[in-house]
Amino acid sequence: MGLMSLVAVIAIGFFAMVLIKDYNSKQQDGQSREIEKLQGEVDELKQRIANLETIVTDKSYDLKDKINRL
Repeated sequence: MGLMSLVAVIAIGFFAMVLIKDYNSKQQDGQSREIEKLQGEVDELKQRIANLETIVTDKSYDLKDKINRL
């Protein structure tokens, strides 16, 4: 293997490494956005559950339920 072949292999290896790092970086960015989106949905659902718990445990809700059963 000559000197030019060695330089060519090193250059190709370097560019391949740069491309792989770029690809992995983009994959992580996409996953990070998806995680943030899902975390937002979870937070929203937790808030909705808290609101429903407040409504259901309210004494006036229990009274309305008893009246409706009559």
